[in-house]
Amino acid sequence: MTLLIAGLSAYLARADFQATWDRADERDAHLLTHVGQQLDRLFSAADSTLQGLQSDLHDPLVQSASPVLRHRLLFGRLQDRPALGSLQVMDRFGLVKEEAASLNSAPGEVDERDYFRAQRDANEDALFVSGPYLSKVTGQRELGLSRRLNGGQGQFQGVVLGTLNQAYLQNLIEGLELEHGAALWLERRDGTWLAGAPRPAEATEWLPQLSELSGPGHLRLPAARGLPTRVISYLNVQDWPLRLVLARSRGSIEAAWWQRTAGIAGVTLMLMIGCLGMAALFERELRRRQRVSLQLSHAEGHLRTILNHLPSLVSYWDRDWRNLFANHLHRDWFGLLPEFMRGERLPDLLGATMTRRYGYHLEQALLGRAQTFEWPVQGPDHVPRTLLVSLAPDLRAGEVAGVFAQIVDISERKQAEAQVFEEKERFRVTLSSIGDAVITVDVHGRVTYLNPVAELMTGWRNDLAQGLAVERVMPIVHSQDGSPVRSPVRVALELQKTVGLATESALVRLDGQRFDIEDSAAPITDRHGDIIGAVMVFHDISEMRSMAIRMAHLAQHDALTGLPNRLLLHDRAQHAIDMAQRDGRQVAVMYLDLDRFKTVNDSLGHEAGDRLLVEFSRRLSTAIRNTDILSRQGGDEFVVLQTGLSDPAQAGQLAQKLLRLCAAPFMLHGHELNVSASIGISLYPGDGESFDELAKHADAALYAAKSAGRNRFHFFTRALGVAAQERLQQEQALKSALQNQEIYVEYQPKVDFSSDELVGVEALVRWRRNGQVVSPAQFIPVAEDSGQIVEIGRHVLRTACRDACEVLVGPLFSVPVAVNVSIRQLTDPGFIGDLKAALAESGLPGHALEIEVTESVLMQNMEAAAEVLGKIKALGVRIAIDDFGTGYSSLAYLASLPVDVLKIDKFFVDAYATHPKNMAVITAIIDLAQHLRLDVIAEGVETRSQADFLLAHGCRCMQGFYFSRPLSLAALQEYAKRMQTELLRA
Repeated sequence: MTLLIAGLSAYLARADFQATWDRADERDAHLLTHVGQQLDRLFSAADSTLQGLQSDLHDPLVQSASPVLRHRLLFGRLQDRPALGSLQVMDRFGLVKEEAASLNSAPGEVDERDYFRAQRDANEDALFVSGPYLSKVTGQRELGLSRRLNGGQGQFQGVVLGTLNQAYLQNLIEGLELEHGAALWLERRDGTWLAGAPRPAEATEWLPQLSELSGPGHLRLPAARGLPTRVISYLNVQDWPLRLVLARSRGSIEAAWWQRTAGIAGVTLMLMIGCLGMAALFERELRRRQRVSLQLSHAEGHLRTILNHLPSLVSYWDRDWRNLFANHLHRDWFGLLPEFMRGERLPDLLGATMTRRYGYHLEQALLGRAQTFEWPVQGPDHVPRTLLVSLAPDLRAGEVAGVFAQIVDISERKQAEAQVFEEKERFRVTLSSIGDAVITVDVHGRVTYLNPVAELMTGWRNDLAQGLAVERVMPIVHSQDGSPVRSPVRVALELQKTVGLATESALVRLDGQRFDIEDSAAPITDRHGDIIGAVMVFHDISEMRSMAIRMAHLAQHDALTGLPNRLLLHDRAQHAIDMAQRDGRQVAVMYLDLDRFKTVNDSLGHEAGDRLLVEFSRRLSTAIRNTDILSRQGGDEFVVLQTGLSDPAQAGQLAQKLLRLCAAPFMLHGHELNVSASIGISLYPGDGESFDELAKHADAALYAAKSAGRNRFHFFTRALGVAAQERLQQEQALKSALQNQEIYVEYQPKVDFSSDELVGVEALVRWRRNGQVVSPAQFIPVAEDSGQIVEIGRHVLRTACRDACEVLVGPLFSVPVAVNVSIRQLTDPGFIGDLKAALAESGLPGHALEIEVTESVLMQNMEAAAEVLGKIKALGVRIAIDDFGTGYSSLAYLASLPVDVLKIDKFFVDAYATHPKNMAVITAIIDLAQHLRLDVIAEGVETRSQADFLLAHGCRCMQGFYFSRPLSLAALQEYAKRMQTELLRA
């Protein structure tokens, strides 16, 4: 029996011995796995930051950003990585180029650091963890985490570095509860110690064995040279070049076992037989505890896994608001590791502002009252979110031991609620804003809603009408006899389909007033298709009828003046022609056009122009008979249809009367406007059988009146018809003239008669059509009226600049080229751009170009012209006033305009000898130019006597056939060469 007891005691001791080692191995593995997971998250976050910095350094958008924005984009993520001390970027020589600490990086060389040399000598990019070193910046020991920066061909360009405070890892390892005599440290896989307990001296002997092993495991090393037997547990930290090592002496593991074994042996010796039963009981209890311990360990792991995978933040705080537990979602939402939150106070994590804002809820939770409130925050992705915070007191024996906290992201729910509210509000506003009345009823025909229009038409307020029968709120009767009409909503509910209201139905308002209405009713169904009510939409058709009348009027009348428009005029004109044909009478069609109406719009604005048109139409209306028709065709064009004429002179008398009415000043916005009109007249049946033909001929007569000087009327003649046809043909031919290279430029020299020197040339546009040269006097007005002068002028400007740069600008002499500009070009918004482009493309300096503008062009809109001339002058271009003296205006504008040259018109040069007054005008212009320090040039000089007269009175510069006819570019080149030769001889 003694042997049996001894054997049983030995068996129990052996089983306990094996269990002790199994528990030690399991505990070591669990400890290393737990620490390894924390290190894996730590280094994953750090490596993600380094890789993000690598990517940003190659991002063109980041590289092109300003220094402050670039610094924020590169290192802003450091705020979400509290474990990292700093971030630095180094070039391939080890010089620090950028760092998170400041915009201006401090100089330093780190080319001998192992984290730099390792990346420089590596063949591929991978995370390298350096050994501990003393930071020169912080004075603390740090670990360097580096990644390689590659160039476009994979060559080494530098290193991105993140520093990790060694104390951070040291605190993480030292914070673990280890048994006495145990040592835990972190090292690289090559054996370099990084943090934790100091490595034993004999570690160099078993280090090679660890380097050869890849997975987690244990080594049991025998005692040597007086050292105790050691148990080494190790774990490689995921894919990182790191290894956790836990060293314990065998004695520390077996100490408890020896104590238990000694106790068992003592009891066995003392109790002998009695201890046999106790030993069996002890064995059973031991196994039960092992199972319970294992079950508790598994349950704890499962519970932690569940909490860490919940879609909400879960934490527990004691009465002092110190954290005792937090799941991993805190890290993802707020960048707070649960391990570092443990023991921290909630007010310290929230900050003073947030603590004051939500302090009431915290106080109430500690008083045992559950709290729920919303917390608006900005997530790591910088997207605003709304969180629902729930605080549940942990009550134990009636006292609050702590507080459970749960935080759920309800942003999507809030957005859905907002969308539902917006949708309902949109429907409410829509129903309140539409012009139709809307009434909804339930399945019993009781009113549930009236929109504002329905309230107005029925006389019932929405709140008072709800719940009443629809027939009471909206009684409908027959428009003629007043008999009741069944409500359409009743019919729609019965037939379960959309129905319309019977014709000639009227709504009887609460006050007895009736409205003719049109409506329709339709059932309302829920999502299952069941009818839950009906809706009726109706409106007052009396307004629609009056609207139709107004629309018919607007369709046939001008909106501004109220006069008949082109459509109504055409109908009445045909009727007048039919009546004249029957009665043997004549009909006059007069086209009226305000002269220079565009100037009023440009100077006083379109509102003033519209006021002028209204006043003009009123004056015309007072001059015509009731049987005559006045119509506005658009713009400033009016038509008078004079009917029942027995003599064409009657049309002339009316036209003369209309011109006199227009001559009286118009008062607009305090301005007195003097305007005139031009009138073209065609007569039925002499000038046409149809209104279209008469209108075309009247328009041709109007053009003739304008060409003759405006402020007059003109009857149509067959010659005008031919001229209008030719003018139309010319206008069509001009459209293709530039493409067919029919438009070209000739140059007429300007000469200093006193020295026979060339002082400039004038570019003159020419048109060769079908081999014949068309006179500019014929096609220039056509181009002006059709707007084609802008494109032609742009071509002449570019050609003249190019030719002048080639021929007129040289080392021996440089003379300007003059280009004429029309009013259409001068008011064109793109003219200044065309001028800049012509100078830039040709390379012609601004002073070598001269823009000629006629005096009459300036007088049309002085303010607008002055603004454009100022922009031209800013380019260094000279400005000349052509045909000076022919305009009927004050000379005061010359002092305010940036003018360089005055050109005496050919009219005065030709007539100076026969008309002494013209001689006085010439001498006055010359004296005026000299006093204003302007150059003066006479054009159209054709005789020697004219040239001598001009020279004698102080005008040296001249141009005309006496000196040279307009020359082609080739002839101008010869002319310029001859001038250069004469200069060289001189």
